[in-house]
Amino acid sequence: MIKMIKGYPAIFIKKIKTLVISDLHIGYEIELLKSGIHIPSQLNFFIQEVKNLIEKTKAKTLVINGDLKHKIINPYRKEKRMVVEFVKEIEKTIDLKIVKGNHDGNLEKILPNKKIYSPKGFCMENFGFFHGHAWPSPSLVKCDWLIMAHLHPGIKYKENFGYKVEKVFIFSKLKKEKIVEKYKIEKTGKLKIVIIPHFNNLLTGIDIFSKESKELSPIMKENIFDYSKAKIYSLNGILLGNWKK
Repeated sequence: MIKMIKGYPAIFIKKIKTLVISDLHIGYEIELLKSGIHIPSQLNFFIQEVKNLIEKTKAKTLVINGDLKHKIINPYRKEKRMVVEFVKEIEKTIDLKIVKGNHDGNLEKILPNKKIYSPKGFCMENFGFFHGHAWPSPSLVKCDWLIMAHLHPGIKYKENFGYKVEKVFIFSKLKKEKIVEKYKIEKTGKLKIVIIPHFNNLLTGIDIFSKESKELSPIMKENIFDYSKAKIYSLNGILLGNWKK
């Protein structure tokens, strides 16, 4: 039902013909430049990669599940222009839905004619989308599948000249009894959850076995995420093992 796209930090939901990506952090290279690190603009690369994915999957809808842009407040003018250009180009080929992430401050002002869903997320049929830095809305926990991002999940390993963090997908469930207690509801969905990795290759992933990764989202901190059922997959769809707390 939810398909990882081999080699890409993206998933495709065939039932609703929806492609999902997250954490583009458009404009991150501008911040690097301020620190003296010169990186070419990633905008054209993002546009082409997304168009490739749309063509590959024949998706009808694209969900950007938070952190479309990078600078949290007072984004640079160039960053604003890049965000507008990206959205304009992508909307030529597909219906675009955007969930607000923790880096998306003032995104509504940058895209005044575009509906931006709150960090609490939204539903499409039985699938719920939320970024992950805030609690999902009550409507989402009635879905069978929840799609989350925010963690920039990866696995750290040693190379000849240091360490590298490889992006990974995480499939698991939320604890039903904890959700019922938190939301004061009687009925929930199946509460399956997929955590997708970041789209921007310039960003360093966060080792999922680190303490930091378990403190980035309230569903982790409040012990609602079920580590005992978590499976870790590489970008190529290879099962790497379990995610033990």
